[in-house]
Amino acid sequence: AEQFWDSFDKTIRYYEQRGKKVVVFLAPPQGVNPRACIIRPVRLTNQNICQLASEQAKVNDGPYREKMLPYLANRGTRFFDPFPILCGNQLCTVVDGQYVLWSDVGHMSQYGGQYLARRAKAELSILAGPDRQ
Repeated sequence: AEQFWDSFDKTIRYYEQRGKKVVVFLAPPQGVNPRACIIRPVRLTNQNICQLASEQAKVNDGPYREKMLPYLANRGTRFFDPFPILCGNQLCTVVDGQYVLWSDVGHMSQYGGQYLARRAKAELSILAGPDRQ
């Protein structure tokens, strides 16, 4: 873990020293089982297993955001966090209509990326700056 933080810090400093605008994109919530979202003719349970509780997503994150957010704030480095967009108080968004937003436990599908981009358009535009809107 210390190697990661050391390398991450050096990378940010490297680009900032060269006059680059650094924006860190945090990982989306982890732990979705997209295979459970596929509608099947026979189900062995009535439980909706195509859900991810927001609290479980926070547990899955571990100390990642706890350490990353203060680090970025102290450096004044801008960041984009998809967690608030994808997760409400109770559940994280896993499907949109018939589309599953995840391709596996830790990666969003192409549609999921587009879904996130649509909902975060204003925030992403601000992070990109006036010359990139």
